[in-house]
Amino acid sequence: MITKHRPIVQKTILALAVAAGLSSFAENAKAAQTYWPYYNFGNLAAGNTGDRISSGLRGMAQSFHASASSSIGTVAFGLYNLSEATGDLAAGLFSVSGSPLSYSIGSQIGSTAWFDTTDITGSYTAVDVTDLNWAISSGENYAIALWAGSNFYNPQGGGGGINWVGSSAGSSDNLDHHNNWAVGIAGWEDWGNSTSGGFNGGLSVGLNSGVVASAAVPEPSTCALIGMGALALFARRRKVA
Repeated sequence: MITKHRPIVQKTILALAVAAGLSSFAENAKAAQTYWPYYNFGNLAAGNTGDRISSGLRGMAQSFHASASSSIGTVAFGLYNLSEATGDLAAGLFSVSGSPLSYSIGSQIGSTAWFDTTDITGSYTAVDVTDLNWAISSGENYAIALWAGSNFYNPQGGGGGINWVGSSAGSSDNLDHHNNWAVGIAGWEDWGNSTSGGFNGGLSVGLNSGVVASAAVPEPSTCALIGMGALALFARRRKVA
């Protein structure tokens, strides 16, 4: 009797596990597709595109148009540490005014998010900004800035550093990318939306209304494939049973 009932128990456990997995998948897919008010991630394999933060207070920013209003829980970047650089990195959300090729980065919104170069451990580096009052309003322009702290150390001097990867995709909300050689001292320069040097898709960055983990920034197409695979596995298990 125990042997007869074991397959039924196993099938029940499998069904519950798959159902739980599908539920988790549905929530993840929903977050990936619905709760990214700004999503500009592309192929991060080409780590030599984009631009580098190679010294303290060196900064870059990506400006964008907000097509939806949202409170932000996570800012995620496509980053590579090219030279075992150490020290702090800072991220900020700023208002933007002006027009293409001459956008001006204005006041900071909320507080600065600080993290360490050791936090760059995967393809995507996610920073929790839940309590920093980052919020965007539909129809307004903003910039996500990233810069090195004063304790930033790059063993290669002017070479290497932290590479902020250029996106190969490019969001329709993208505006321009910006440069600053001394954040807090000098002003931000609009370097345009170049079609060369890895900037044609903007810098790889996104804002999520929830909290996501580093290296776990999903693409909607990837989520869909995972879901189809899970459904196929469930169907096959039922047929075999």
